[in-house]
Amino acid sequence: MFPRTITPGLFERLAPLAFPMTETFAAPYDVYRFEDRVEVWMDLPGTDPEDIDITVEGREISITGRREAPAGEGAAVVSAGRRHGVFGRRLHLGPELGRDAVQADYVNGVLKLTVPIAEQAKPRKVPVGTGSAGTIEATAA
Repeated sequence: MFPRTITPGLFERLAPLAFPMTETFAAPYDVYRFEDRVEVWMDLPGTDPEDIDITVEGREISITGRREAPAGEGAAVVSAGRRHGVFGRRLHLGPELGRDAVQADYVNGVLKLTVPIAEQAKPRKVPVGTGSAGTIEATAA
């Protein structure tokens, strides 16, 4: 329905195949498109906002950081189902997005990136005129 305005980077798509046992993890995310913006919602519960780094370079947004294990030092893990350690995501921005005005908010464990859609990429109505005389004339060739 919509063009893919934000897509995962090539390395992110291929890394699990080449490095299946790395200690990094890719946080889950959703992308929503509105008339004037695209929003990326990324789940990072338990992450200190100070440990999140967001960089825009060219047409890519890089989100990296670290989530510490909540138990702390000296605790023996009995069962582990939650990810901790280093995380990262690289997202490719489509050409219609305004990469210079990316905003980030972190509330209740969810990182929200807001990327505006450039004015020239927004849909606009085109008025239909009737011509100066209101008629169309054919010319003989």
